Amino acid sequence: MEKGDSLLEVMLATRGCKSIDLATLRGSTRTRRDLLDLKQKTLGKCVLVGSLAEIDVVSPSVEEYRLGKEKIDLELVREMNRQGEFIWLESGSLEEGKKFLEMAKNAVYNF
Repeated sequence: MEKGDSLLEVMLATRGCKSIDLATLRGSTRTRRDLLDLKQKTLGKCVLVGSLAEIDVVSPSVEEYRLGKEKIDLELVREMNRQGEFIWLESGSLEEGKKFLEMAKNAVYNF
């Protein structure tokens, strides 16, 4: 690893890297734009695995975590799963799970 290389650059340069856990980006900002940029960088290279709910969360408080979940929408899920290569994992209440499941079902593009 060269000085100045980001963790993401090192992972993408690692021979045989098949997946990247989004949890490794906790030290980075986790905005919608960051996730979509990451998706673009990894297209055709590896699978992204993890939660979209932690977008913009800067502290581990439950209130801010829940606010992060509000930012997940159908278009983000569609973009993250563009060309496949995304395994979406979330935690939360049964109601939130149903909402996320419905969003996942609707995220499939009709070609």
